[in-house]
Amino acid sequence: MAFRDDTRITLGSQTRFRVDNFVYDARNAGEGRFLASILRGSVRALTGLIAKANNQNVGFSTATATIGIRGTGFDVTCTGACAGEPGGADTGMTLFTWLGSIAVGQQGQTALQVLQAGQGPVHSRDGRDGADREPAFDGNRAPRPRRRAAEVVFQRQRFRQRRRPVRLRARRPHRDRERERSAARARARPASRAPPATPCGPT
Repeated sequence: MAFRDDTRITLGSQTRFRVDNFVYDARNAGEGRFLASILRGSVRALTGLIAKANNQNVGFSTATATIGIRGTGFDVTCTGACAGEPGGADTGMTLFTWLGSIAVGQQGQTALQVLQAGQGPVHSRDGRDGADREPAFDGNRAPRPRRRAAEVVFQRQRFRQRRRPVRLRARRPHRDRERERSAARARARPASRAPPATPCGPT
């Protein structure tokens, strides 16, 4: 899925994903908002212009944790308790950050866990954290989303056009001189005189 702010979302099979709030204005991306819930399954996300302008207004949530982003590409798999379903010890929420960083807050904990690119502990049902490793995303067949080069160039052009100052055209001296010469020639030209009137009647 591609959103207007250039956020890219890839969903795995049997995934339930809900967009809770999406507001975007190209003239003021910092006032935009992107909030979504991962209810079940696998999600691969690449955040866009809203996150770049104001990352506090972008977030993802599951039944057991919230994910704050900082200009990010990440994968998340939600099964078992994370999806509100029964599951074994090998189920839960699996995270892996492949671009930027994310801040994960789990239920019942006040501290946030910051994951940089290449980090991704596995939060299992019994609370154990696995080693940093890239989880399987539908067999790793789904490509990571990318912004198309044409869209990036288009966004940059629009940004530059909005910032371009209005330039007033300067008066051209040679045109002013031409006008002055034309006016001088008109003043120097003698006025045409009408021929004298012929008197009427006997002379």
